[in-house]
Amino acid sequence: MSRQADARPRPLFETRRKEDRPLFMVLVALSFLGAVMSLIMLGGLHASEHWRNALDKNISIMIRPQPGQTPTPSTEQADNRTDGQQTGRQQAGEALKMQARKAERILHGYPQIANVTIKPESYTKDLLKPWLGQTALPQDMPLPVLLDVRLKAGARLDTARVGADFAKAGIQADIEAHSRWAGQIRRTLGMLKLLAFLSLALVYGAIGAAAVFASRAAINSHHRVIEVLHQVGAPPSVSARLLSTRLAIFGFKAALAGVLGAIVLVFLARIALSFGGPAGHLLFPEPGLGLHDAALVLLSPFVFAGLIFVLAWRTVVATLNEEIYP
Repeated sequence: MSRQADARPRPLFETRRKEDRPLFMVLVALSFLGAVMSLIMLGGLHASEHWRNALDKNISIMIRPQPGQTPTPSTEQADNRTDGQQTGRQQAGEALKMQARKAERILHGYPQIANVTIKPESYTKDLLKPWLGQTALPQDMPLPVLLDVRLKAGARLDTARVGADFAKAGIQADIEAHSRWAGQIRRTLGMLKLLAFLSLALVYGAIGAAAVFASRAAINSHHRVIEVLHQVGAPPSVSARLLSTRLAIFGFKAALAGVLGAIVLVFLARIALSFGGPAGHLLFPEPGLGLHDAALVLLSPFVFAGLIFVLAWRTVVATLNEEIYP
């Protein structure tokens, strides 16, 4: 009596764990790859937008030494050339700093500018190190002075007008608007988007092929049950609905496992590589991924399940109409 009470009706199309395990692992791997690519693409989109905004807001200005600005050591300093060269460089540096302060006053007259920073000489030396290494620079060679200009949000600055104002004030400067690099970033970003979408399309295509294969395998393994349903008068849609629902749930579980694994792996890799200096930030640049990105990727198992259901339905109906329901 207790056996009858505990007995539960089994579904018509049972899940066969041993036979379904290879397909389950294939779907997990595909969903994992799709989720990883989606997360990397989302992180790249955020970072590129951040870089583009930073480029649009920044302008670099280099105040160059004018011809004849570098003083020549005097006759009294000729006996000690090193001291003479150091004095000449200091004098030229002071002249450049005066021009930089004059340029700063001119720039503050533009309402579009939020902040102007005169960089120290050590900053310029650090920029030269990748090319010159630790080589000592000639003592009589003055270094240019760099100004970092930050614009207000959404503002645009006419660099030609700034250059004309500098020329009137006797300032020789090179002005570089970082926004000119934004176009190249957009083009590069467009190509990366295209590659990412093509990769995702390839993954979803493989999932579709797996769904068709699984549908045909399910028909073969449950052929007797389908025959019985046909004999009792059940239309093909009944078998198609039952098989498609089973495969959709199966695919949802596999996709969820793959997506969760991808999210955990990507976030752990990001944390680990954040301690690796520039290389880590190159792979996972700031501002990077957020919880909303993970939530967005978590929707993909539902997409997987829907895709598998539709393809399985069509495959099962077409196969049954051809082989069992003439």
